[in-house]
This record gives sequence, structure tokens and C-alpha cells, in this order.
Amino acid sequence: MNMDLSIIIPCLNEEENLDILVKRTNDSLNKNNIDTEIILVDDGSTDGSQDVMQRLRDRYSNLIILRHEKTKGISEAWKTGLKQCKSKYVFTTDADLQYLPEDIPLLYSEILNGYDIVQGWREQVLDGYRLRRIQSLAFSSVLNLVFSINLKDAKSGFVVYKKEVFEDILNHKFNYNYFHQLITVAAKSKNYTIKQLPVKFFKRNAGESFLGHLPLRFIINTLPDLVKAMFEYK
Repeated sequence: MNMDLSIIIPCLNEEENLDILVKRTNDSLNKNNIDTEIILVDDGSTDGSQDVMQRLRDRYSNLIILRHEKTKGISEAWKTGLKQCKSKYVFTTDADLQYLPEDIPLLYSEILNGYDIVQGWREQVLDGYRLRRIQSLAFSSVLNLVFSINLKDAKSGFVVYKKEVFEDILNHKFNYNYFHQLITVAAKSKNYTIKQLPVKFFKRNAGESFLGHLPLRFIINTLPDLVKAMFEYK
């Protein structure tokens, strides 16, 4: 069965967010008459996420649950979810509700105009973490400078793709720590068209980000990613 849209959502210890996430996502897409499958990829959660997912699957017929026994990271979760997609277009978002499910139809309607990728750029950031916002802006600026791209928010993961484009982007040469930060770099190097639309970005609904409040480990692990990407995408 072909769907209008497949939504892949990596989940790591998100038990407190899943009920509202799935409900709001379905409400938003149903309101806009978009036939959707929601693919939750449990990336090695150690809380009660799996129990919540199983309960939600009994309630929502369009919900697909996949699981990694060990945490593999966001891009690997995307790959796992992509294997199950039945639609021409694939949407990625986070489970923490920092991006609004209500904005998904906006991006989906835009990709129907012929773009390869439509990305939500965080015009208004209301998460309260000023330091993290500065780090994010700085990293986005570095990506723009190093890879000669000109995007307002080069690392946003709130994105809709043509399925074959997403498959191509995820097929990369090197092993990266955080490849999900390089999706627009990969896309631009492959000459895909990217349209950006402004969206709001809120404080996570519940739970703790894997980055923590001082994402020093993330910064350190990103540096070798940049070096590898310079060889692969420059």
C-alpha cells in the first residue's frame, strides 16, 4: 500500500513523550488529509519506551515499531526506518516535541512543488538553552563556510525528502559519529535542491537530551566528522 508520507522518528528513552507525540502527529496529518505512516525506531531505550510503543500500536493502525537492541545513533535509526517506508516522501523529526508536529504538513505541501528536500529552519528558538543555541549557530556557520553552502540552519533535522534522495544521502563513504549533522552538506554536494521554511523550536516536552546541558563530548566527536566530510563532500 502506498502512503502520501512516511515519518521516521528515532527514539531513545522517550517514554514520557510518545503518547502526545503520536497523537499530535496523527491529528495534524489527518486534519490535512495526508495519508501517513509513523515509524518509531527505538534506538536501544532502557526506560519504558518499548511498553508505551506497544500500547500505542494497539491504538493507531498506521504506527510501525522497530527496535535496535543497542543504541546506534540517529542516522542508523533513519536507515532502519527507511527500509520500511511505503511512500514517495520521507519525513524525519525528533521524539522530544521541540519541533511542532503541526508544522509537518507545511513542509510536505512545499516538497510537492518539486524540491528534493524541504527543511525547517529554526527561526524562533524557545528552548531556553542559550549556550546550546550559540553552539548550534556556530556549527551551522562553520558548515556554511567550510562547504560553501548558504543555509539559514544547516543542521536542522526537521526535514522532508524524496525517498530516493534520502537513500542516496544516507549512503556515505566514511563512518561518522554524528552524520545526521551533515545531511545538508551531503545533499548540496550531490546537487539536490533544498528549500528552507521557518519553524519554531521549543524546549523538549520531557526527558533529557542525549547531549546533556554541556555537550562537550558532542563538540569533540564532531571535529573528526568535519575532517572526513571535507574529503568526501568538498
